[in-house]
Amino acid sequence: MKIINQDDPDFLDGIPTILYKYRNWDINFHRDLVLNGQIYFSSLDQLNDPFEGSIPFRYKTEDLTIENLYVKYKKFRTDTNPSVKANEIETGWQEQLKLKWWNNEAHKKSTRKSLKKD
Repeated sequence: MKIINQDDPDFLDGIPTILYKYRNWDINFHRDLVLNGQIYFSSLDQLNDPFEGSIPFRYKTEDLTIENLYVKYKKFRTDTNPSVKANEIETGWQEQLKLKWWNNEAHKKSTRKSLKKD
């Protein structure tokens, strides 16, 4: 077995200059690709990964007040479940307050580490 290394000057030797991919002519998207050079890209809401296309957020530490966190929590809950009831949001928020994750050093360190990767 030969190991291929892209830094090798002979990396592309033996690869044809034209590669073919067979398409089903009954599918309009395939026909458009060949005849019109059109490619279909899914919109973000059609993708199966909820984080696909998301933009990592940045924030100022002084903006991380309990009040601001509650506003963000409420917006997140209503955006992800428009039929959520106000008492469910409040109960969920009270559960979050009990966890005190915003004041947990391990959580802060993990969050900072993940943000630096972006």
